[in-house]
Amino acid sequence: MEKLKLDRYYSGQYHSRLNDGCAMLFSFFLPLHQIVSTGFLILWIAFVFMKPNTTDFKGKGLILLLPAILFLCYGVSIFFSTNNDFSILARKLSLIVLPVIFYRSRISLDFANRLLVWFVYGLLAASIFCLFRALYCSLILVDGQIIFKANVEEGRGFIESILYGGNYFFGRDLSYFHQTVYFSMYLCAGIAILLQKSNLFKLNFKFFSITLFIIMIFLLSNKAGIVTLFAVLILYFLTSGIRLDKKVFLVILVLLGSLLFIKTNPRFELDLTKILNGELVINKNARYGFATRMLSWDASVELIKGSPLLGYGAGDTQEALNTVYKEKGYVHPLREQYNAHNQFLQSWLEKGLLGLIVFISIMGIIVRRAFINKQNGFLLLSIGAILMINALFESYLNRYSGISFFTFFCCLALTSSTEWDEN
Repeated sequence: MEKLKLDRYYSGQYHSRLNDGCAMLFSFFLPLHQIVSTGFLILWIAFVFMKPNTTDFKGKGLILLLPAILFLCYGVSIFFSTNNDFSILARKLSLIVLPVIFYRSRISLDFANRLLVWFVYGLLAASIFCLFRALYCSLILVDGQIIFKANVEEGRGFIESILYGGNYFFGRDLSYFHQTVYFSMYLCAGIAILLQKSNLFKLNFKFFSITLFIIMIFLLSNKAGIVTLFAVLILYFLTSGIRLDKKVFLVILVLLGSLLFIKTNPRFELDLTKILNGELVINKNARYGFATRMLSWDASVELIKGSPLLGYGAGDTQEALNTVYKEKGYVHPLREQYNAHNQFLQSWLEKGLLGLIVFISIMGIIVRRAFINKQNGFLLLSIGAILMINALFESYLNRYSGISFFTFFCCLALTSSTEWDEN
């Protein structure tokens, strides 16, 4: 009998360690490698189902089903689409897998903190790797001498390669693991975690990591990332316990810092000049940046007018957009098969008004939770801000990097008031 009890004890102990290990490694590799993180996600859910359901939310945890409902909306929309491409659902499985994991597991404050800490470690590893890779690619051997040459394409100088892409230290050529918009989202989340959970990190590590992440966002030169960064910093000062006059001073300081950020980055300065000169208008032949997004938004709004209630289905939306691109003569979006580049518009097009409402509801609940959970209020507000700001510029539920980020942090946020404060 004693041996049986001992076997059960060690079996449960080892199972718990393996379960927690897979969870931490999933969190660590989330900013690093999509395939590896997916592998640990599969192992995590396997271990979760090997033990009895430990949740005692008593109905509160049902809120976790919202991302799963979003997944169901995708399934229904594909079923009624002309193009029944169910591979779309396979790419969005995180929307249902992670909610199931969180619903069946008891997410204590300690466990949530460990997930966040390992996410920061992974983000730090990804940043350092990208910088060393950029340096390695920029050093070439010519006639026995090492020459620094950061521009990727011949015939372009250092600054020109930054403006139009093709510099190892800027933009897409720096971001090895994710597109720049998603890497910037991850970095902003990392900064919010470091600021909120400062007691989990040593002071030197915290200072170094925040500085590195801000530098990475500058180098990635993603506009949504820059806006998100300064939104997170402003939220931090507004929610801090310092006096009102100090809050106002620090917010002004952040705004001035944002102007300096823009002026010292060639890509942002070029866009600012275009805005001030009134050059950001519908240009059918646009090929870069914000101007191409304007074409996608224009085509999306045109489509929504035609079917505002039901949308066009996840299987047919891209074809519908391509038709409008062709009719309007939007050459580059048609050639590149651009989506709506706005998650609100994309959700409306793919899943109709119901899908849009579910998507907005998730972010609304996260913001509401920020005012319920005093201990993690700033972090939850930051998650809401990151999701909402980037939703204006990117259809992040169309890529694994965006879906996994959205679902992971939504699940953490949606369990915050039921579990985090109780343990």
